[in-house]
Amino acid sequence: MSPPLGCHLSKLLILRLVASQNRPPELLTGPLVMSVIVYKPVLKSFSKNKVAAAESGELRPVTKPDVDNYVKGIKDTSHIP
Repeated sequence: MSPPLGCHLSKLLILRLVASQNRPPELLTGPLVMSVIVYKPVLKSFSKNKVAAAESGELRPVTKPDVDNYVKGIKDTSHIP
């Protein structure tokens, strides 16, 4: 089930606001490199021991995030083709 449209729009607006606050004074030209670091919250179902292990880096996520969606959201708001 996909999230409601309003939720997606509010995330998009927040991303646009942050991007506009950090834009360079002049447009960038030439080849660009983009690095994306995604931080996800610890699951609420985790025990205190699992939370501590996840926060220390001992416990890593089992499922892969859909990186394409994260990058697409950033590229869409940054007008990068």
